Formats: sequence, C-alpha cells, structure tokens
Amino acid sequence: MNLLLVGLNHRTAPVELREKLAYSAAETEAALKAFVKRLPIQEAFLLSTCNRTELFAVYYPNDVTTGQRLEKALVNGLLRHKKVKSADRKSFYTLHEDAAMVHLFRVGAGLESMVVGESQVLSQVKDAYHLAMQAKSCGVVLNRLLPAAIRVGKRSRTETKIGRGAVSVSLAVVEMAKKFLWEHPKPKALVLGAGGMAALIAAHFAKKINGTLLFANRTSARADALAAKYDGCSWPFKGLADALADVDIVFAAVTVADPLITEKMVEAAMQKRPDRKLFVIDIGVPRNVEPEVRRIHHVVLHDIDALRTLVDQNLAARSLEISQVEAIIREELDEFLQWYRFLAVTPTLRQLTEKFERIRKQEIARHIKGFSDKQFAQVDQFSKSLLRKIFKDPIERLRRNPHPGRDETSHWLNAIRHMFNLEPNADG
Repeated sequence: MNLLLVGLNHRTAPVELREKLAYSAAETEAALKAFVKRLPIQEAFLLSTCNRTELFAVYYPNDVTTGQRLEKALVNGLLRHKKVKSADRKSFYTLHEDAAMVHLFRVGAGLESMVVGESQVLSQVKDAYHLAMQAKSCGVVLNRLLPAAIRVGKRSRTETKIGRGAVSVSLAVVEMAKKFLWEHPKPKALVLGAGGMAALIAAHFAKKINGTLLFANRTSARADALAAKYDGCSWPFKGLADALADVDIVFAAVTVADPLITEKMVEAAMQKRPDRKLFVIDIGVPRNVEPEVRRIHHVVLHDIDALRTLVDQNLAARSLEISQVEAIIREELDEFLQWYRFLAVTPTLRQLTEKFERIRKQEIARHIKGFSDKQFAQVDQFSKSLLRKIFKDPIERLRRNPHPGRDETSHWLNAIRHMFNLEPNADG
C-alpha cells in the first residue's frame, strides 16, 4: 500500500489557477466519490482552501498505478472535475510516502501557511476529513493518518507558541484593543472608514470582542452595509465629535490628506467623559489622527508604526518556535510509521505464520499415535511456544526500521516471500 499527494498552493500557483481549482464542500464530497470509483486508488482525501488544493491518495502499486501514470491521472482528475481545460503542470507538485505524510503534518501545524502558525488551516483539515468520511473515501490508512495530522496541529498550538501573537495588522489592532477593553463588559467601538481594512477590523472585533460597532464613512451606504452585516449602527460622518464622547475605542482607517480627528476635537469630547479612558488606533497613512492627541489625559493613541513593530515581533517569535513544531512532527511521524510499516508487513507475516502453523499441525498429526493425551498436549503447547519465539525477532525487526532514512522493508518482504515460497504480492 502506498501514499501519494498531488497538489498546488500559494507558492507554486497564481491565484487565477487556485481559484479555478477551489472545491466547495459539496464539490469535495462528490469529487472524492468519483476519484475512488474511477481512479486506481483505494482511499482519498481532498483539502481545498484559498491557498491550496491537495489530493492525497492511497493505492496498491501495480503495472497500472506506478510512477507518473497515477500522478498524471490524479492531476487530470482534479482538473476534469472542475472543468479546467488547461493548466500549467509545473504548478503541481507530487510527494510520496514519508514526504507526503510530513507535508500533511506541516500543513496541520501551520508551517505551510502563508502566515506561519495561523490556526484556520487546522479547522479546514478537520472539515475536509469530515467530508472524506461522509464520502466514505477514507480507509485504514487515512483514518489513522488524518487524526495524527490533527493531533500535530493541536500539539503545535498548545505545546509551543507558534500560533501566539497577531501577525496581521487588522488582527493586531483588535488584539491590542482587547487588552485595553478587558474591564469593559460590552465596549462600544467606532470604525472610521468602510474599506477593506475597516471591514477586516470589524470582522475580527465581532469574532473576539462582545461589543457594539459604530461605522462612520463619507459614503454612508458603505457604512450602512457594514453596520447591517455586524449588527451595528451607522454614524453620521459629520458627527465624529459626538461619537468620540460616547465610544470606548476608535479604529481609524481612512485615506485622507489631513487628520480627521484633531486635538481640539478630542479635548472637547474628553470634557464630557472626564473619568472614562479613550483608546484610539490610527492605521491611516497619512495619519487620520493628530499625534498631539496622545498628550490628552485618559487618551491612549497608537499609530501604524507601533502595530507593524508588534506584528514583526510576533512573526520573529513564531519563527523561533518552528524547530519545536518540527520536533513534534518527527515524534508523531515516527509513531505513525511504526504502525504503517507493520500494516505493510502484516499480509506476509500472516502468510508465513499460517504456513508454519500448517507444517506444525501436519508434523504433530504424523506422530499423534505415539503420544498419550497428556504427551500430545505437552508437544502441542511446546511447538506453539517454539513458533512464537522463532517469529518474535523477525516480526519486531520488520515493524521497526533499523536504518532511519532508508526503509528496507520492501526488500526483506520480497526476500521472505521468495525464501519460504509464499504467494506473490501478499502485500499489494
């Protein structure tokens, strides 16, 4: 039994090709059923995200499914199912056996993500595994491999700091705000702007903080749309001064030539709320908020440079954790390979033990007349014990690869089958 991976990702393929090969949940389930039915494979798992489409296949090697033939068939299957007529084959990569396993573990751990250590991919692996189970395309191998990959992802995020610290400006904004707002049971936030960055900040805020969002934008329709999406409210753009007196935090993300929020405006707002702090995060370039605002009592102001420094520090900290994550991957891989190797040798070992058991019974039957019932029971027990001891070392050696980096299991299985005249292709 062999494992093969074909796929493409953000490093090998442009977004124009990745989006053509993006599979929805329904498409994934249908594709898996079709792949197992039409291609010479026994098991299949398809992971499709915005950054990757990867097909894992388990197959029994034979003249039809060797080398480039199966690789080409799998790539063609991915293209055909999405009705993609042409694609640069250089965008696809192929990995076999241990390399495919390591890659899957690295994906689960977030090491193959565009942002190292991001957590969303682990949920995507879980969801894809669920779809594969619904499609009934997982068997003995994948039902062991995929939980191991999920376990790697969980361990990486609990035993190391690979997933800690925001590494995008929009997320860093909300993480910083969350620390400031810990004493507010339901904070009120003003989002100044309605562009892409403002939308990302709103999305992170809605997910991580139980609060109310106000949106102010020159084009009120865009503010209204965001307010409707996040169950907030739209605020008149000309009424910023009134909003500053009411909210706990301000996210400023507008493209303007001159600051919209001035020192005088904030001073006036703070006189109406003398005992309440105001947290302002300005990610506009040019700046949306006059820097002098930070001198006002009870006002905390951070700009884009402070956020970028925080993001860079978090990225550097995550990079230091990679070696620890790789150690977890090696540990889980060793455990899986012991099981996988034993799975490969089981048919041959079963044939071998069954053949010796037949010989044992035949030889006892030839001499049974010379034994009393007590002697027969003793000889029978002795011969069974002898066989177990004879097989103990060979079985253990076949289960554990004595030469890391050089798996000789296939060589020894072929030798055993030849030496003891066992049925050919016992292991597929």
